[in-house]
Amino acid sequence: MGEGVTTAMDDGGDEALRESRLARLERAYGTQSPTIDERLKRLEEAGKNSESKNSWLTALDYFLKFLGALTPVALFFLGLFIKDSVETAFREREVVVKEGYLDIASAQAMEHLLASLRRKNVSEGDAEAAASMITGYALHGIRPLIMELNLTRAKKNRSNAAEGALLSYALTEDREAVCAKLRRVFVMDPALFDEGGIERVARLLGSLGCVAALQDLKAFAAAGGGNDAVRKAVSNAVNALENKGRRL
Repeated sequence: MGEGVTTAMDDGGDEALRESRLARLERAYGTQSPTIDERLKRLEEAGKNSESKNSWLTALDYFLKFLGALTPVALFFLGLFIKDSVETAFREREVVVKEGYLDIASAQAMEHLLASLRRKNVSEGDAEAAASMITGYALHGIRPLIMELNLTRAKKNRSNAAEGALLSYALTEDREAVCAKLRRVFVMDPALFDEGGIERVARLLGSLGCVAALQDLKAFAAAGGGNDAVRKAVSNAVNALENKGRRL
């Protein structure tokens, strides 16, 4: 038994001696093995890093799944938006087309009324009715009615009807628009109108109080153009507009 104990002690001493020699050699060559504590610390840190990486991958996976679920919804709303946009474009185009048809229909109807007004030997009543209906087309009807003012005495039913319709429209609807169109007769070239037409235009400018045409009428009067009836109509219009200007 004593020999066994002695042998164990010898083995333990030899093991310690070898460990000591190994430690000296490792320190000498810089190849020391990590201690148990260091190895445990490394393993714990590796475990933490693995958990962090797994958490990031889990979050990324959830995000990708969320995008996958969201994509059909986004496509659905995108489809609705495109559908509404296309339908709106079609409706707008339809409105434009319908308005185009209405403009054509209106032009055709006004042409029919003008033909009635310009009918040979048209009666006074028929001329007045046609001229009044033409003013229903607003600015589109003003210009042809102004041209009807420039007629000979033989066609007075037409010119008188046009003058009355323009006066009525200007007093009830859009005086400024009628004044602007009438003024152009003096601004552009009065020579395009005969004396009867100039007389009627001057009379309307004075009756409607178209103050913007005052200087144009004065310039025409200073030039001494027209016959006695024209000069009188222009003079009366100038006086009416000057009086209105003083009241303003």
